[in-house]
Amino acid sequence: ELLKVGDHIFIINETASVTSVSINSFTIANPYMGPSTDKETGVVIYKWAYGFEWIVTFMSNVGNLEEMVVSSRESWTGSNPVIHVHTFRDGSSPISGTFRLGYEGDMTIPLPFDVSSSALKTVLENLSTIGTVEVSRFLNNNGFNYFVTFLTEVGDLSLMTIDDSHLTGPNAKARVTKVVKGEISMTYREATIAPSENTYRITGLQIGLPYFVRLRTKNSEGYGGYAIANPAPLSPKQAPDPPSNVELLAINDKSLKIIWRKPANDGGSPVTKYIVQWDFEQNFDNSLTLGMQQE
Repeated sequence: ELLKVGDHIFIINETASVTSVSINSFTIANPYMGPSTDKETGVVIYKWAYGFEWIVTFMSNVGNLEEMVVSSRESWTGSNPVIHVHTFRDGSSPISGTFRLGYEGDMTIPLPFDVSSSALKTVLENLSTIGTVEVSRFLNNNGFNYFVTFLTEVGDLSLMTIDDSHLTGPNAKARVTKVVKGEISMTYREATIAPSENTYRITGLQIGLPYFVRLRTKNSEGYGGYAIANPAPLSPKQAPDPPSNVELLAINDKSLKIIWRKPANDGGSPVTKYIVQWDFEQNFDNSLTLGMQQE
């Protein structure tokens, strides 16, 4: 038996792999692409012999890898010794195919395994359950990591879901994890308003604390963008309390001096002026008509 299946042979300096052998012929894996041969004299075929063959299978390096490189050393001796590397089987692409993402029951269209960050952002924001997100993409060993930041949904949100059943490749998998747990600010509140309304009174706020307010709409297709209320921010205000510790002192026979402390509550806005009035009557009916007032 001169040849057997799996033998590597040389045909005019081309390497081929034998895939089948019969009595008068054999078949090689790939068509012969070398120079033409003389039908009468034929061609000389060499096969490996009198040595060893090592088949190396890469278990962790995936994809169509570059061919290994070998070289002889000074102690390499023998009758026409040869060392050669041959690719037995091309590696598979580490990952390909499509995947889908979902949130709160709504799913995206099938997305290519290497979808860009901008395309993923657009697709996610088209879901009826998501407003605005920020997406970034980073290359990992054999695929990509996508970081999705929710900008309009707040709090400790539920995890997105993923369907990776149409990803292909050696052990191709996709998963979703939560990197940063969302939090709701102590001052954050929201309300759902009937579509027939166009005003809403926000109550229970803290005087003097500036608030931002935004509004968005929702229909059967999902949420629209936010509109920020102007002016922004704005704080609840009311009239300030009276001054405290008000005292009156006699300076001389024609003048009095009044002293006070600022009010404990300025009503949510800095005090801009004080008005001092004096009168002969306790009800101060004459203070405006007789000019007994100073700002």
